[in-house]
Amino acid sequence: MPAPIATPFTALGEGTGFPSCINTVWVGWSDYWTTLSGFNKNSTGSPTQASIDESFRMAMNLYWNLHEFTLTCSHTPVFDQPAASIDKLVVGDQNEVDFEGVQPVKRACWDFSSQFSRYIYSWRSAVEAQSNWTRANSRVGIFAYYDTRGLLGYAANSSSVSLNVNASLLAVRSSISPLAGVNLTGNVRTAVIDPTPYLQNYAYVELDGMHFVCQAYASDGYDDSATIDAANLTAECTRATYNPAGSVTVEASITGFNFYAYS
Repeated sequence: MPAPIATPFTALGEGTGFPSCINTVWVGWSDYWTTLSGFNKNSTGSPTQASIDESFRMAMNLYWNLHEFTLTCSHTPVFDQPAASIDKLVVGDQNEVDFEGVQPVKRACWDFSSQFSRYIYSWRSAVEAQSNWTRANSRVGIFAYYDTRGLLGYAANSSSVSLNVNASLLAVRSSISPLAGVNLTGNVRTAVIDPTPYLQNYAYVELDGMHFVCQAYASDGYDDSATIDAANLTAECTRATYNPAGSVTVEASITGFNFYAYS
């Protein structure tokens, strides 16, 4: 699809390139971390200035110019509910009908006393099912990463998951519903692998030229058949029974980003 057109503007900000100060994160004890330019926990030596500068450029582009995430977030029919799906999440969406997005110029003056001060928050539920069972969320925050070497670069991060298209799907409203999800972030402090009744794995991924840590997870109980593939940003779970109409499948994947262009 063609890129949406944004209105050019100039903003003074905080002298950081953003409308607020950039918080820092110490990643020395994290299990996974990466800057947007790809310098990560497994990298040797120190990052070059070019790597740090490139991560900053990418961070600026994410904060100011991101228009939407493209994704798959769906479940097949279950009980009396029809199939439901979401294929995109537009930045700033609060589950509004035909939401067109928050133009970059408006991000310079968001209310800094609100959740928008350091994060771009968005969420959408699948309206076909009139429920929150199929839901995508994002919380984009830009942070500077440090360890004993000093500044490592800039990343998408938050206290939990920041660049998070959280395609967590509950096909029925129950704690024993089949579940599948994919998260993107820059930092995972403690990686939990395969905690029953869930399967989880992690991978360093590159998506549209930017680097992240991906977490894929799915339920693994009852008669579930789950496939998780963090390296390919996908997760799926099928439950053979529990649904009078037959099996139910939930699926989550993140496929990319779309950015504004300027006239």
